[in-house]
Amino acid sequence: MAAQEDGVAIGEPGAATMTRTVQRLERAGFVRRTPSPTDRRAVIVESTPAGHALRSQVERIWQAPPHSSMNGPSPPTIASLPMQSLTRR
Repeated sequence: MAAQEDGVAIGEPGAATMTRTVQRLERAGFVRRTPSPTDRRAVIVESTPAGHALRSQVERIWQAPPHSSMNGPSPPTIASLPMQSLTRR
C-alpha cells in the first residue's frame, strides 16, 4: 500500500495523469468510456475487443522478472506492441 500525504497516496497516479492515460487508450481504441448511471461525476472505463486482444501480451510483460524492466522494455517487446497507436496526436 502506498503511503499517504495530505489525502493523496504517494506513488499512485494523480487524476490528471489517469485522465490523460485513459484518453490515450480511448483514442487508440483499447477502451471506451461511458457515463456512470448512478454518479454523474464518474465514468465507467471498459476494455474494447482491441484492448482484450492485447491482454495476453500485457500480462506477459507484467510477469517478466523485475530486473528485465529496470532498463526499460527490450526491443522485441517494444516491437510486439502497437505503440504507434498510443502516441500523442
